[in-house]
Amino acid sequence: MGISENRTLDSERIKILVVDDSRLLRVMMSDLLTANGYEVRTASNSFEAIDMAFYTFSPDLILMDIELGDEMDGIEVAKKILQKKDIPIIFLTAKTSPEVINRIKETTAYGYLEKKVSNEAIISAIEMALKLYSVNNLASMFKHIFENSPNELLITDLQNNKFITANKNARENLGYSEEEIKNLSPRDIAPEILESPIRELIQKLCDKKETSVAFKTYHLRKDKTTYPVQVELNVLDYLGKKLCVANVQDLTYQKVFEKKLAEKDYIIKLLTDSAFDAITVINDEGKVVFWNPAAERIFGYSEKEIINEDVHKLIVPCYEKIENSFVDYMNYFRQKGDLSFLRNPLELMAKNKYGETIYIELTLSPIKLNEKWHAVGIVRDITEKKKSQIEIENMWRMYFELAEHAPVGILRCDKDGNIIYVNKKVLEILGSPSEEETRKINLLTFPHLVGYGFSTKLKECLENNKTIIFEVFYKSIWGKDFWARVHIKPHIESNKVTGALIILDDITDRKILEEKIRRQAIRLRRLSYTDDLTGAFNRRFLLKKLEEEIERVKRYGGNFSIILLDIDNFKKINDRCGHNTGDLALKYVVKTIKERIRKADTLARWGGEEFIIFLPSTPVEKATILAETLRENISRITLPCPEKVTASFGVAGFLEGDTIDSLIKRADDLMYRAKEKGKNCVACQKDVDHINNM
Repeated sequence: MGISENRTLDSERIKILVVDDSRLLRVMMSDLLTANGYEVRTASNSFEAIDMAFYTFSPDLILMDIELGDEMDGIEVAKKILQKKDIPIIFLTAKTSPEVINRIKETTAYGYLEKKVSNEAIISAIEMALKLYSVNNLASMFKHIFENSPNELLITDLQNNKFITANKNARENLGYSEEEIKNLSPRDIAPEILESPIRELIQKLCDKKETSVAFKTYHLRKDKTTYPVQVELNVLDYLGKKLCVANVQDLTYQKVFEKKLAEKDYIIKLLTDSAFDAITVINDEGKVVFWNPAAERIFGYSEKEIINEDVHKLIVPCYEKIENSFVDYMNYFRQKGDLSFLRNPLELMAKNKYGETIYIELTLSPIKLNEKWHAVGIVRDITEKKKSQIEIENMWRMYFELAEHAPVGILRCDKDGNIIYVNKKVLEILGSPSEEETRKINLLTFPHLVGYGFSTKLKECLENNKTIIFEVFYKSIWGKDFWARVHIKPHIESNKVTGALIILDDITDRKILEEKIRRQAIRLRRLSYTDDLTGAFNRRFLLKKLEEEIERVKRYGGNFSIILLDIDNFKKINDRCGHNTGDLALKYVVKTIKERIRKADTLARWGGEEFIIFLPSTPVEKATILAETLRENISRITLPCPEKVTASFGVAGFLEGDTIDSLIKRADDLMYRAKEKGKNCVACQKDVDHINNM
């Protein structure tokens, strides 16, 4: 049994799972397969079969009895297994009715055997199924490479000049379906191929003067838009037909990339020099068995230099330091064919033939060829991208440092109000114990912020894409009182508001200074129109009020009166009780008058111990009554000395033709008339005639 001998020499034998509800048949089949060098496990029902197929055994092939006498028959079990795993399955059956045969065809099974077939037929069927499975895998590999190449790949039948097929990248970029592509010729997507010198290059290829040609042109999409491409053409014979394989690189993004790099004022090698991705196949010993021209461009090694060489020794920097780990990894891969522990795509640092360090993006896929595991690698040179990425990372690191140590608070939140970032200054301004405590706050729903109106303004910013600046006095939940100038700016990503950037500036010191300045300004303004000692208005303010009132009465009519009063014997109070008591007397008089007059009335210190009361819209009769009341109230003032406080009053009403001077003089004359009458009395307008006759 040559087959059996070869099987036992393998480091791991081919695993076969036998599924049959007959114990006798399971034992017989197990003995037969074991004798032929296979590792065998058996299952008596559908549940055991599924468990072994998925978890406990992972067979390379399954012999499946159709009539299991279970909840599911063998065909149903096979369908369930094949939904998750690609395993060759051969059915065993005692019935070969058309219905059974049709059901078998519905699965991707590798045929069926009648249970009474010979042992030789069983072994032959198993070996054929395994070989077919291997061929299918190989075909899948090349289909995978073709379909998933980052370049556009198109194949043309040169006899009818029609496309046979195009890969996914070509179909999507051109905008045609797989069926539509087959009805097109190269000139439909590349009109320039009919023009010289491109036509001459293609003719050289057809005449076998060149093995391949490359040129730049543009492709025409289905929607009539164009895009620049670089095309590499090769002619090959296949089953008596001449086929042209076009390897097309879309140069659109290359041109955009070149423009961006030019703006940063540094030069990089044009993408066309390394535009095509490398495709490599490495066997379970780490040696190269396939190496395309793009790999030569990226790493510098020609196909002759690299085939059957250990690629890792050539392109992995400091390989001698990781050699032992690499050997362990290759042993594991040789046995399991497992690359799931790698996260595709991988970004790695490599070296080229000239010892230069390059960065690559590597995608690895395991595939079994000739019963041995191989790794298919697709490699893209990302050296310049990596440099830009490092530059951007450094820039963001710098921005982060600036934000962390900024003299203002900086926050960032998402569109739901959750805090994404907060710098140290925010914690200081709020009096927060930590970043974690601060980030627990939702800026849109936290009651404290809602109460201060902050949440409403943030919501307005997010909903209306609107920048908002405002000042607010705030008391944080950690007991910190402060004034803040808040700047809320929407954060935009992909033309959508995804959150907000918030600048928090502590302006407490500024506000305190502003309040101090405001109060000083109020005090200075008050001093400009009030008497510093008594708090009554000053002479200048009164004159302005009288001027305005006279103009108003002249224009609209009406009346007003003034009361001029002078404190009696004020010099005696100063001389006998001291100037402090005199000042106190003045303040008491002002206080007494203010308690009685209206808000619309104006009390002003006219000079020394003289005061004038301006009474708008008040006839002289009512003014006289008020003067008498004030006289009585003043006479009740008590000073910290034996002297009494009294005052003499002159009451004058506005007359047609009056000026400020004439009105005040009349009131002054009346006041002196009161003095002559014995002081502490009131002289009013009715005495005017008498005064004029004096």
